[in-house]
Parts: sequence; C-alpha cells; structure tokens
Amino acid sequence: MSILARTGAEKITWDPEVPDEILTVKQRFQSLLEEGYLAFHVNNNGGEGKKISTFDIFAEKIIMVPKLGGG
Repeated sequence: MSILARTGAEKITWDPEVPDEILTVKQRFQSLLEEGYLAFHVNNNGGEGKKISTFDIFAEKIIMVPKLGGG
C-alpha cells in the first residue's frame, strides 16, 4: 500500500498469511479513509485504478490519496 502525502510516499507491505500484519494494515487503511483519503486498487501492469472502500488483503497494489481541496 502506498500512502501519498505532501512529504512524500510511505509504503506498507503485508503478508496475506500473517493475521497480525493484515490487522495492522487494515486498521491503517480505515484510519486513512476516516481522515478523508481516497483508496484505489491498481493492477501491477498499470491501467486505470478502481476506487475501493474496503481493504482487500489480496490487492496487487493499493494507493491512498489525500482528498484534494480547492475550488
């Protein structure tokens, strides 16, 4: 999972076979959504991302993007 921010990107990995890792990443995912981040599932071969609202332990790549403000 890549978390985009003004200070750069943070990468978090997990093993789908390790429950503690899944729980930690799932909690971070939910926390970021509550902060207003948007989540996208992207395939490793590129293409258009799909907006998601629940954590998928088998996702190839998840990108968390802060909600953009402005007008």
